Amino acid sequence: MRRTFLAGAPRKQLKIGPPPAAIFDLPASCKAAADAPKVPTEAERIAAETGGNAADFVNTITAPPSRNTCTVLFRIVRAGTMQPIATGIQVALDVTYDVDHPPHYVVGLGDHATFAGGGLHEVTSQLQNGVLRIDTAPQYFTLDVFLGKGGDWLWVKSGKFSTVPPR
Repeated sequence: MRRTFLAGAPRKQLKIGPPPAAIFDLPASCKAAADAPKVPTEAERIAAETGGNAADFVNTITAPPSRNTCTVLFRIVRAGTMQPIATGIQVALDVTYDVDHPPHYVVGLGDHATFAGGGLHEVTSQLQNGVLRIDTAPQYFTLDVFLGKGGDWLWVKSGKFSTVPPR
């Protein structure tokens, strides 16, 4: 048995029975929030963009550093299809980046980007089908990309895109 005390009712009055259904209705402001389109989680967005497992990627401008040198494959691809983008981009690289004495970079943007400062130099000509291969990449390096419209930066941790193809 449920006892309900109604607001505004005299204190000596008691009504026994189920409460009015209206007291369980959401306020209009809460209904609007509940009906709003769902914002995908970062994992859902990465999975949609890559067509793969979001756990294979790290969404960050700065990847976790590693003391081990390795081959880095920087792929420029279209979200959703993962097809290489081979034109309309510029890439600059500085493999001499010193974390204790960071250089000052100057990037000029316009129809064509210019890169200067530290050891930063354009390596667009080294792209092969939208892939830049950086052999024995150091623990820290700087990669600058001019895409025009922007996009996500995803570092691949594992999965099919982490395999280094033979030369």
